[in-house]
Amino acid sequence: MRMIVIESLEEAEDLLLGASILATGGGGSLRFGLEMLRGVLGSGRGIKILDLRGRRFFKVWVGDA
Repeated sequence: MRMIVIESLEEAEDLLLGASILATGGGGSLRFGLEMLRGVLGSGRGIKILDLRGRRFFKVWVGDA
């Protein structure tokens, strides 16, 4: 399994845009999601996503990168 680490605002925006295009964004506001990620990245923390290809779920960590 591979760990993907989002460390920049550009990467966070790309993640949210891709999720919204693929209709996997969770149904919430794209603007609200971006503001949440900006807050996390602005506090010096990273966002980790565990790639579980072939699995039916994924896990996202928000915290120290």
